[in-house]
Amino acid sequence: MMVGSGNTQVFKGRAALEAWLGQVFSEMRISFEMNRVDISHHGDTAWAFVEGTETARDLSGKVLGINPYRFTAVLVKRGDVWVWRLFHGSTPEKA
Repeated sequence: MMVGSGNTQVFKGRAALEAWLGQVFSEMRISFEMNRVDISHHGDTAWAFVEGTETARDLSGKVLGINPYRFTAVLVKRGDVWVWRLFHGSTPEKA
């Protein structure tokens, strides 16, 4: 499941995530610079809080915007691999 900051940005299941991400990345490229990363775990479950900036560029590389960005995530270990189970991202108010 992935929950974004927009009213309609709730996506559950592989098909929903692939469709949404395919649409997003057909229009732009997004990169992140993360200044704060806090990760904790207990057994086979981990959770993270990450904060920094998001840069959106059009397909030619022109910067469309730079915004503060943060997200929380829950991951579960399956064998030797950590699998994303929940993502929640948001764009906080600019200072």
